[in-house]
Amino acid sequence: MDAVNIVRLLKQGWSEQLRLEPARVNDAKALRYVLQHVEQSFVVVADLSGRLVGTLAVRPTEEQFSDDWYIEREWFYVVPSFHETPHRLLVEVEQYSEELELPLRMSAHSFSPERFDLLMSGRRRYVPMGSTFFRVPEAIDREEQVAATG
Repeated sequence: MDAVNIVRLLKQGWSEQLRLEPARVNDAKALRYVLQHVEQSFVVVADLSGRLVGTLAVRPTEEQFSDDWYIEREWFYVVPSFHETPHRLLVEVEQYSEELELPLRMSAHSFSPERFDLLMSGRRRYVPMGSTFFRVPEAIDREEQVAATG
């Protein structure tokens, strides 16, 4: 599995979903993160004629406050123009969940969760569990405003 291309794709996703400037991504850390999960997690990719257009990684994990195990999403990104790809990746991960007989917890960290909610709402046996909110300290917000007006 080509970890470098997964990092490139994830950087695109982080830019779109988290509004993280690609220049702020530490490539070495991102590559270590991806390599760790390629070795220790269940990673699926969607490839179109040699071009990576989607990836989803999950891993079994133990709940912090109990002995219960479940499968947790590590990353999930698909180039937006490939509408059917998220479904195909999810099917593979759902099969993995069934094989291990562990619940699957899919979450999204995105400034546009509507696409994720739409994708997940029609799938069988998923229950909504909440939302994610991200607060930026005022000082950071001011720094970005000053930088933008330069």
